[in-house]
Amino acid sequence: MNQRQIHQPQAKAEHIKPVFRIKSRFITPVFLYENPIRLVVAFLIVFFMLPEAQWVINFLTGTTGVLNLLIVVSIVLVATIGAPFLVTYLMYKEFTYDFYDDHLEFYDGYFLRDRVKISYRNIIKVEKKANWVERYYNVADLCLVAEQRIGRLKMKPQGHMILDIPNPDQVKTAIENLLRTYKEERPQNNKKT
Repeated sequence: MNQRQIHQPQAKAEHIKPVFRIKSRFITPVFLYENPIRLVVAFLIVFFMLPEAQWVINFLTGTTGVLNLLIVVSIVLVATIGAPFLVTYLMYKEFTYDFYDDHLEFYDGYFLRDRVKISYRNIIKVEKKANWVERYYNVADLCLVAEQRIGRLKMKPQGHMILDIPNPDQVKTAIENLLRTYKEERPQNNKKT
């Protein structure tokens, strides 16, 4: 055998398609309702720092009056609401959850994309959580509560949130059916050690 035969790339395995895929939905009023501290901080900064900020903008740009005030308010709103809004929007655009026969797979984060796999064997239940704004827009957060173990030591159950899913009742039912099917077909995976 020569070196070329040893290091030949093997044929790629057939890519398994997910049973179903869901995407988070970004809704501006939901974002603003869930982040009230950003709004309060933005208005407090404008209120308390207005004279100093106007003086700095006047010194840098030479503007005065209403134009100066608009520049200050715009800078504060972009820094306290606009930047987090943009980052959250970009993250939601990328949040896709792929449900396979035996696990859930998704990429966590926008800038540092970590691939996360959650086995159905560990998931205890699916909970739906929604505030009044989310209910109005027919979205909800789904929490997959999973059992945590270190060896034989049982830890407190942890949950993973799937954020702002449209038609949450239908999606929750589909996930519960998938979990039920998995546990019925693979009883050996449900044994606790």
